[in-house]
Amino acid sequence: MRARWLPNVPHPLGWTPILGNTTTIRANFHRWPEFINEVSQAMGYQAWALSMLNAPEIVFMPCDEAVVKHVLKDNFENYSKPKRNKEALFPLLGRGIFNVDGKLWEHQRKTSLHMFTRRQMRDHMTRVLAGKAKVFREHLAAAAAEGKTIDIQGAYFAYTLDSFVEIAFGVEMDSITQAAPFGAAFDKVQSALNQRFYDPLWRIKSRLNLGTEADVTTYLPAIHSFTSSIISRRVAEMRAERDRGESCQRADLLSLYIDAALRAGEDVTEDELYDVTINFILAGRDTTACALAWTTWEVANHPEVLAALRAEADAAAPRADGGLLAHGSSPEALYETVQGMDYAQAVVSEVLRLHPSVPVDSKQSLGPDVWPDGTVIPHAGVTVGYSPYVFGRSTLLWGADADRFSPGRWADEGKISYYKFLTFNAGKRLCLGLNLASTT
Repeated sequence: MRARWLPNVPHPLGWTPILGNTTTIRANFHRWPEFINEVSQAMGYQAWALSMLNAPEIVFMPCDEAVVKHVLKDNFENYSKPKRNKEALFPLLGRGIFNVDGKLWEHQRKTSLHMFTRRQMRDHMTRVLAGKAKVFREHLAAAAAEGKTIDIQGAYFAYTLDSFVEIAFGVEMDSITQAAPFGAAFDKVQSALNQRFYDPLWRIKSRLNLGTEADVTTYLPAIHSFTSSIISRRVAEMRAERDRGESCQRADLLSLYIDAALRAGEDVTEDELYDVTINFILAGRDTTACALAWTTWEVANHPEVLAALRAEADAAAPRADGGLLAHGSSPEALYETVQGMDYAQAVVSEVLRLHPSVPVDSKQSLGPDVWPDGTVIPHAGVTVGYSPYVFGRSTLLWGADADRFSPGRWADEGKISYYKFLTFNAGKRLCLGLNLASTT
């Protein structure tokens, strides 16, 4: 299948028969957000297109809040997850909430809304995250005492893996202090599946088990083995408890889903439960770890921000009394305290504006459309790209200093428009974990 040319939309990268922009895409995929930003800047942040061998045309949205609102909310039903993306990620995400559309997505979204209540985040999730943070802090302190160097990003991924595995499954994992096979397998499979997005030959390689596709075959069984044993045991336990007339006392995501299905008299399969929990772990673990790493980077490079953060934290929970992790000795008190730390919230928002954990996202048209800026989507099957990374650095949206790290800008921002601040997506797929992100 040759690359396609989309009429009436600028193609700033040029175009070659059959290949389209495949060579340029492959050469820049390792720096994809930066590359997209450079082209968008050169285009004055207007819509532009590119094409790739064996893939639909791709149109990148302009930095225009009206267009974002149109695609992600007003005309939501005309845009789905790209079929190509769903196929590429299916081995890991299955039919989970981040890899489906339509009725299946609506059902999972509705069910998840009941899980992500303020009380659930305040009581259960904050307790888990604070408990793991204490272990993390002790690990760093021990390394510092011994003069050891730590890969801080790797350490953050271990912290978030332990946290979100417990939130999802209700089981303890200690990958902060020792390597976890599940985490290693998770990373290998994710990396291999990501390669599929710029490799037009990945389906052939998958059939022949070549290159990084061999990692999917090798490491995916470890993920399934870890999760399936927990799921099958939990389903059996909870059915037995219900037969005895006992109510669910567990707070983990898996148990809440099972309990909701049992109370509604619905049949829920272990495959469905796998999809729900793995999608949650992927979303929580990776995005939170990346946000923590970038926060560390920005704060380390801006000592005045670190000083202001320490002052706010000391005022809320003095270090002499044990600091935030000991404040009030309850997750409820910690959650409410952190929610009231306005400067810390501004720092998190500024980090995520410049360094969104999902820097590029996409949809696929289900029919023709005309955007508010006049861009014509002529038919079904067009991939629509949009980049929170580009939106966060757009001088059209954030002014001439858009590239500068400045938490103080959020004091003047007022009510956030998620069609401008795209880090948490927008419209009908606005991130369910939005409040959790600011607390972590």
